[in-house]
Amino acid sequence: MRVVAFTPYPIEGPASRFRLFQFVEPLRERGIELEIRSFFDSESFRGLYTASGSGGKMRALIKGIRSRIQDASKVRAGDVIIVHSELAPTMGGVVLDRLLSQGARIVYNFDDSVFLKRPGGSRLIRMLARPDRRTADLCRAASAVMAGNRYLASYAERARGGPDHVHVMPTVLDTERFRPTAGHREQRRRREDGRRQGDRPPTVGWIGTHSTLPYLTALFPALAAVQARREYRLQVICNRAPEPFPGLKFEFIEWVLEDELRYFEGLDVGLYPVPDDAWTRGKCGFKAIQYLACGIPTIASPVGVLSEIARDGETGLHASDPGSWEVALERLLDDEGLRAEMGVAGRRLIVDRYSIQAVVEEFAETLRAVA
Repeated sequence: MRVVAFTPYPIEGPASRFRLFQFVEPLRERGIELEIRSFFDSESFRGLYTASGSGGKMRALIKGIRSRIQDASKVRAGDVIIVHSELAPTMGGVVLDRLLSQGARIVYNFDDSVFLKRPGGSRLIRMLARPDRRTADLCRAASAVMAGNRYLASYAERARGGPDHVHVMPTVLDTERFRPTAGHREQRRRREDGRRQGDRPPTVGWIGTHSTLPYLTALFPALAAVQARREYRLQVICNRAPEPFPGLKFEFIEWVLEDELRYFEGLDVGLYPVPDDAWTRGKCGFKAIQYLACGIPTIASPVGVLSEIARDGETGLHASDPGSWEVALERLLDDEGLRAEMGVAGRRLIVDRYSIQAVVEEFAETLRAVA
């Protein structure tokens, strides 16, 4: 069985990588050949996240539209098409009409509140986008919808007029790739043997893109206050460096795809701050999933599905204001044993519910059902 997926971004885009690209081989093992067509190629994608002018971004947009229309023209009656997030930032309706007129069977796959204006990213693309109408049209046109969490599934059900053929499929990862490092295993052995950590201060980390960096920088006063009382290292892994903050020492590491796994090595605590708003309630908590898969307890804002992944007192701690962030961070910095226990519980949760193996059979069955 052959399935073609249309996604906005190439493999460098996290949503495309974890909702589609990592499933190519597992689906092939189940008799499904997944071909992925990205609207933006790798070069264009990098340009979206630079300070280059709108001219280059407009050229990337035009190039993507041409490519998308060409790919859509090759679709034949009965072909199964996965649409991830959107067909195009603009003219998506034209492409959708073409796919439907050619008899395509569509599976709509989304893992963000894409029916809202996206914060950050390209100003040009935000200006051209019509997200609510675009997303509702895709939900109605699809033979099946795969939403990243219950909040998103509820939107799809409203758009479709009912829950039929709406599935919740969380964003997951390969737990054989994302796993505790030798350092975390040694941490557990020290706890079991009653040995202390020694002279190395704990390392606290945050991983994200420039679009979510403001969520972290809003936390800088609390992080600086804790750093004045406790010794710890702070690592910020991002495609753009944050501005310095008085009283806070941090190490900036520029994110590149090839080093994705290495960034989790040596982290003792992962941070996941988000505001509570309509956009963040639709997020799938994937940063927390990555931390926990690697045995790293997480301090997270209890927003949306995050409260189900970073479970307060079990796989991490919740924090919703500067004071509670300070208390939570100090608690984990002071208690290596608690960090280890939460890391083990978090790893178990991710293997059971947020791994490729936990969802791939349902993914394959959904595709077969619409063929």
